[in-house]
Amino acid sequence: MLNLPLSKVFKKWQLQFKGVVTELILTDNQGKNIAISKLTSDYWQGDENKFTKTFKQSKDFNFDSVTYDASTHHFQVQLSFPVLDDNNSHIGVLILGVDVEKALHSSNEKSN
Repeated sequence: MLNLPLSKVFKKWQLQFKGVVTELILTDNQGKNIAISKLTSDYWQGDENKFTKTFKQSKDFNFDSVTYDASTHHFQVQLSFPVLDDNNSHIGVLILGVDVEKALHSSNEKSN
C-alpha cells in the first residue's frame, strides 16, 4: 500500500511538516484504507469515531480527542474530513494525525 502513487504523495506532503503531521489516511466509503502516508496498525477505520463521526455528517470535519497512537508512537489528535465526489456524494474520509507536543512547540516558536 505504501507504494501506491497517492501514498507516495501523502508521504512527501507529510515530510514537509517535520513531524507535526504524523499520518494521513484516505478511506473508501466503508472505512477501508486506500492510501496511507506510513504503516498503520489498523487497515479498517470503519468502526472508529474518526470515520463514523465524519462519514455522511453535515460537519466539515471531526476533531477527535488526544490519544496515544501505538502506530505513530505519539500523543496525537486526528482531524477527519469527509471526501465528496462531483455530485456531493460521500465517498470516503481523509484522516490527518497531528502530534500534539510538536504542534504546540512549533506554535510557541512562531509566536516568539
